Amino acid sequence: MKKSVKTTTVKSENKSGNIVLDIAIAIAAFFALYLTLVSTLPVNSAYYAVLPIGAAVAVLPQFFIKKKYAIYFILGGALIVTALCIGVGFTAFKNGLLSFINGAVKTINSTRHAGLETLSATESFGATFLFATVVAVWFAVFSVFAVKIPYLFVCTSATVYLVLLLIGMNPHYYTAILIVLVCIGLLTLHNGMPVKSLCCYLLCGATVALATLPCYFFSGSRGVDDFRQSIEEAFENAAYGVSMPNGKLAGSSGMRSSNEVRLKLTISRLTPTLYLRGFVGSELNGSNWLPTDKNAYVENGYQGLLDYIGEGGLPTVQYAEYSNLNSGNNHYEVTVENISADRRYVYVPYTLSKYSVGNAYYDLGLRGNLFTSNTYSYTVFAPDESSERVTQAEWIMENINRSEAMSGYIKLEGQYRAFVYDTYLNLDTQTRTALSGVIGDFETQSINTATQFIRAYFLDAYAYADNCDSVGNSFVNEFFGGKIRLANAAYFATAATCMFRALGFPARYVEGYAVHAEDNGGSATLSVSVTGDSTHAWTEVYFDGIGWLPIEVTPTFFTEQAPDVTVDPTNPDIGGTTPNPPPQEDPEPPEEDPEPPGPPVIPPTENPPKSADGNPELLTALKVLIPVTAVIAALLAIALIFVLRRHLARTKRRKALNAGGAQFGRSAYAIMLHDCKYFGGFDVEVLENFGVPERGTKRFIKIAEQCVYGEYEVSETERAFVKWYIQTAQSALLKNCGFFRSLYYKYWVGIVI
Repeated sequence: MKKSVKTTTVKSENKSGNIVLDIAIAIAAFFALYLTLVSTLPVNSAYYAVLPIGAAVAVLPQFFIKKKYAIYFILGGALIVTALCIGVGFTAFKNGLLSFINGAVKTINSTRHAGLETLSATESFGATFLFATVVAVWFAVFSVFAVKIPYLFVCTSATVYLVLLLIGMNPHYYTAILIVLVCIGLLTLHNGMPVKSLCCYLLCGATVALATLPCYFFSGSRGVDDFRQSIEEAFENAAYGVSMPNGKLAGSSGMRSSNEVRLKLTISRLTPTLYLRGFVGSELNGSNWLPTDKNAYVENGYQGLLDYIGEGGLPTVQYAEYSNLNSGNNHYEVTVENISADRRYVYVPYTLSKYSVGNAYYDLGLRGNLFTSNTYSYTVFAPDESSERVTQAEWIMENINRSEAMSGYIKLEGQYRAFVYDTYLNLDTQTRTALSGVIGDFETQSINTATQFIRAYFLDAYAYADNCDSVGNSFVNEFFGGKIRLANAAYFATAATCMFRALGFPARYVEGYAVHAEDNGGSATLSVSVTGDSTHAWTEVYFDGIGWLPIEVTPTFFTEQAPDVTVDPTNPDIGGTTPNPPPQEDPEPPEEDPEPPGPPVIPPTENPPKSADGNPELLTALKVLIPVTAVIAALLAIALIFVLRRHLARTKRRKALNAGGAQFGRSAYAIMLHDCKYFGGFDVEVLENFGVPERGTKRFIKIAEQCVYGEYEVSETERAFVKWYIQTAQSALLKNCGFFRSLYYKYWVGIVI
């Protein structure tokens, strides 16, 4: 008898599972999968506008999921919604599907540097909304059954995350893990905590966590990127050391204050100032410089570009290749021993001719790794003039006496120059607005003239100090807005980079070491110890036909001897160079890129991001999302009231049935009298008509009367029987009263235990 009662009790408890947990699990499961998927794609308001629809589909079936054939009704409803979305406009639905594929392709290109082609599709809010609705509905249907088969949900989630990561699409790490853990917690409350279930939940949770951990090593959504970047920086800082701000302007104050020896150079001849390039930044984000977005190397027809031009030495040794063609360079050897400098960079000058250590990191310079030797040598050449005085050779300007090597160089340089003008002229609207009052109507075609203008502005408005004024989250507004007066090299280089771009010259921010070698009495070699006070920042500007060269813009570091002239395109011997593309032979495209970029054209100012008031797609999404969300919220609030009422009744009854003696008997009687009054009263014959056996009712009455009148203490077996009997009677009473009436009795009247 004891075994029978226990088995029946467990079965009844499972049948009367709390619907609020079912709803919570379904919603959490839906959000975990759907948000994980859409978070890997470029932001589109339509994907988020369908969230209420998916949530409603996940919630509503929970009220009749236990009914016969419920599974077929749910699947049939999902098929009907799918058919309607496709039938409303097949072309629109197809465009939504293609847009989804294009979004996935863009993410894969960004994270995997894959260079995949996008499909031809007309993207619109309506098309994306139709497709997203179908995706949300089927994800919601899956979440409905996740309540009944929890292992299916957790294991499928792990599989989905693994697939996304394998193709380079990264879910929001925090969101995915948090929601999955919430689901596991709710499932535990729903199904109890037996050892078997606990082990399964822990195993599946660990699988999901391990599946999402690789997102640290790829790029994708901003949340994942930020966390991954912090992990990478912590690891790199520990492995390579930190000797420069690495683009973080807020941490650049006092960057030259160390006397620690960073590098030791051995130079075979006396040279002018050597600029040893380290960190290169091309995107200013607030007060932090970031490297070029990897997606720039694969979009707009530039996939395979770096491999193609790399065969001719561009851009790593571009200045040396140009100088070799002019037959005007003097080579010498430089040996570098890295003592305590940041080892993630291989420090080389712009006049680099040959190198054997380090790998070209896109077009940003040479990068090292944990296995890179601390000592390395390379060949450089001594230029005949400083950067701001460099001029284009005649064969660059005109097709006069060009050799085959010159023609090949021009062909490769034209390819790279197109990429440079597309990538390194970008300024956001905030920066252009801040610069408008500084630059005014000043225009020039000469880098030299632009340099003199920028230097004069800095000398007039700022003072140099290594320990400079602090900067907040918006360097541009603070520097050009008058909040900063004492600036260091990092500040001046950042401001100059923005000003060069505003004037039409491609420019980048660079950190490294500025080395000034002094004559040591005619010795064959010079030994130079580079200390922390040689840490420096400067701007590098792209000279058409020549390459990236450093421009010194920090007061007290530059000389004021360069002539202030403007280039005459017909006279290449005048100091300076023009940003306009020089004449060139028609470039032959790389084999993998049949459509080479045309001549470089300075792109217009990028369109400012539209606000909510000016974004029609966002307005449409809000018009759909707000009323639907309000209705869903109202329905959920009503449901919550009923669920809360049921929960309070359940808690009160269970507490009463855990009492002893007479109180237990009275509580049991009171519960049965309350529940049966809606069905004809608490009577043996009435209950027997509902399927409750007479013998069970008589035993219940006997136990209750013994407790009330005989001060009898029930045993645990008898207490379990009473609870089982009440549950059995409740199930029998509610079984044939109809769906909506049963909801009324359960959630308002409080027939529950």
